[in-house]
Amino acid sequence: MNECERLLHCSLSIYISPSVLLSEIVIAYANVTEREQRNINRSRQVFTAVYPPSVKPLEQIPTAAPLNLFSEWATILELGELEELDRRVTQWFSGSGTETWTKESHDQIIHGILFIIHTLLAKKGLTMHESAELKKLADKESYPKHMTALQSWTRECLGATVRLLRTSNNVSSTVVAKIGQYIRSRLSQEITREDLASHVYLNPAYLSRMFKKETGLSLSDAIIQERIQEAKRLLEETEYKITDIAENVGYTSLGSFSNLFKRIVGVTPQQYRARKK
Repeated sequence: MNECERLLHCSLSIYISPSVLLSEIVIAYANVTEREQRNINRSRQVFTAVYPPSVKPLEQIPTAAPLNLFSEWATILELGELEELDRRVTQWFSGSGTETWTKESHDQIIHGILFIIHTLLAKKGLTMHESAELKKLADKESYPKHMTALQSWTRECLGATVRLLRTSNNVSSTVVAKIGQYIRSRLSQEITREDLASHVYLNPAYLSRMFKKETGLSLSDAIIQERIQEAKRLLEETEYKITDIAENVGYTSLGSFSNLFKRIVGVTPQQYRARKK
């Protein structure tokens, strides 16, 4: 791992899955992915195939499950339309006759709901374990035993998911703001992804995903953007030499600074200053 860091200039973590049959490889991959996404503050480690007691392998949706129903609910869930989702859930359960209700039908709904929630949260870089409410509902001990309880459980699970997504958006915005302030306060210094992650007490990979999802930019692009914005300000408002401006925004090589500036702004620093005078 140290050699990878030295040669590839990156921090490496390894996640190991238990041995599985080829038919189970998708589930194994999903479990490893969930472990990686749940890790928000540890890096440069090998994570073995031992699962904590609270982490259970994902279960596939039974093939007879009403997939169109789950697809419909998943779409509304992602939009965060909780009232509409409640209405659809209530409508569906009202139309499901108890005379045709079987244990298989019951299990299909449970596994289907957990599947669409896990899929959506994974897409957002989250896991169920980040919500105490959702974690409790997803525990097998909390699974409903009859149809009436299943409807309430379904609504609670979907509601908890929406609340987690809303909270996550607020947290992400705060983290992004802190990252921006940190970058702007250290433009003349070298800034690494590890520096930024340490500043907000997050795992570097987790921070990269969160930041990209929130801003559309990678961390390295955000650093460059802030450096160029400050360079433009200094070119417009001061008479500093361009070499000094380059150093102020973290570039010791005037050539590298000028080339980067032209690639992003479209003109050289000298041309930009002349146009603004």
